[in-house]
Amino acid sequence: MTSQKLAVPTGISIGLPADLLRNRPDVRYYEAILHQQVATVGVDEASLYPSISLNGTVSNTDSVNGWSFGPSISLSIFNRGALHAQHDVQVSVAKQAEIDWRSSVRGAVEDVQVAQSNFTLYQEQTELLSKAAASYGKALALGRNNYRNGAMTLLDLLDTVRSEASAQINAASAHNSAVKEWASLQIAIGAGAGFSDKKDEEKGGATPNILEAKQ
Repeated sequence: MTSQKLAVPTGISIGLPADLLRNRPDVRYYEAILHQQVATVGVDEASLYPSISLNGTVSNTDSVNGWSFGPSISLSIFNRGALHAQHDVQVSVAKQAEIDWRSSVRGAVEDVQVAQSNFTLYQEQTELLSKAAASYGKALALGRNNYRNGAMTLLDLLDTVRSEASAQINAASAHNSAVKEWASLQIAIGAGAGFSDKKDEEKGGATPNILEAKQ
């Protein structure tokens, strides 16, 4: 029995670039709605699609409320001193779309932080339990030698075998949990979503491909 059947990436930087969250379908959805609602206000095409980015890194030690989204989205339509009355409703809807987008990002940050925390926990448990299993393995080897030499009873040897097997199972369980949490972390950051924003690419600010990003 072994606790290393499934590989878990090692040496991972737990602080993830926040802009990777834009690969999540829910974040992209609300971002698209934001663009759409701004368009209804009649913003000029050149400023219709601002370069939205999420600055900084997301760490499980950060407070969600204290984490910054980076610079605010700059849309002149939100800051005009005088608006035509017929545009007031569209402007309100566009502002709500921005609020919804920010809410989706906060939810994404929370998901990432939970997955980060759980993954780190099970990684540490795997390391400790693997060391314990190795120690029990050495004890079992010594016990078998003592049994052959008549220095240990069969009952004591069987107890050692059970202890070693239990230690291996615990290590394997923690390892498998780490694998699952790693998968949860990839889902939380939208790995594999494969989105491509042509307008961002034209502006030189394409959403990074997280499958190629260094972890």
